[in-house]
Amino acid sequence: MGHVIQLDPPRHKAPPAPIPPIGFTRVEMARILDLYSRRVMAGAWRDYAIDNQADQATFSIFRHAADRPLFTVAKRQVHDMTEYSVFEGPAVLASGPDLDETLAALAARPFLVRS
Repeated sequence: MGHVIQLDPPRHKAPPAPIPPIGFTRVEMARILDLYSRRVMAGAWRDYAIDNQADQATFSIFRHAADRPLFTVAKRQVHDMTEYSVFEGPAVLASGPDLDETLAALAARPFLVRS
């Protein structure tokens, strides 16, 4: 009679867990919308868009819905830290780990009110 060889069952690597898209928390949204609503009441801004992707979340601010965004607030994960940035077009106005400090650069920007 022959020898019985017992083979280990095949080992399959589990697929990596999908990384959830980055998004703004309720507290972060409250801070962004507070600034946004003050500028809407002043007549400077009129529309916004939110986008959550795997690598960043963005809150884009528009004067008119059909225009390019005037400003964009972005949240990204850089290594194990959260980084916030404010852009005016492609230019970075502010960037850092604190949302309030980053938004302060946007709040300090002068704006033209048109009727």
